[in-house]
Amino acid sequence: MKQLITRSIIRPNIKPLIKPAIISLFVIIASAWTVHLFKGKNSKLEPRNSDSPQEYMSEATLFKYTPSGLLKEQMAAESWTYYPIQQQSFLIKPHFIVYRRDNTVWEIDAERGSISQPTLASIDAIELMDEVKIERLKTSAVLPVVVKTDFIRYCPKLETLETDSDVTLNKPGLTVSGRGLRAFLDKGRMELLHDVKTSFETS
Repeated sequence: MKQLITRSIIRPNIKPLIKPAIISLFVIIASAWTVHLFKGKNSKLEPRNSDSPQEYMSEATLFKYTPSGLLKEQMAAESWTYYPIQQQSFLIKPHFIVYRRDNTVWEIDAERGSISQPTLASIDAIELMDEVKIERLKTSAVLPVVVKTDFIRYCPKLETLETDSDVTLNKPGLTVSGRGLRAFLDKGRMELLHDVKTSFETS
């Protein structure tokens, strides 16, 4: 497990998220304004060279918190392999959850992915491939949305999603298809860019 702490007093309710039985690695690193918690089974360190990963973890999960201690993102994968020289990680079966300030929740799944990752505690951009599914969960304030494509690029810092691939978007009673997508999770807005077709379901 890797934990990154920037304040001497941390108030988030972390205990329900931590399972000591699967903790195998613990490192504390200082950085600015975020809290990360890394846990995974079967973690192991490898020599730092171009042929071997620095770290491999199965069933790995990364938690990211806001400065006030609220859970902001949860990133998990069946397999998470980090290459320090390439500054990149490769994921099998990634599953991401994004918690928005407006209480909406987005879930992102794919068969595989790669992360631009200068360090284990720093993520710049994420590319997800094969059977990509982006879902906004239903709440009392918003309708559910499901987007499917074969490739998406996710920038956690900007909370944006982009693709040039074919896209299908489903809402209750509505299906929209097209090519290319820009999504702004912080604003709850999605834009299909080309060849857009809309069909309505009538009861």
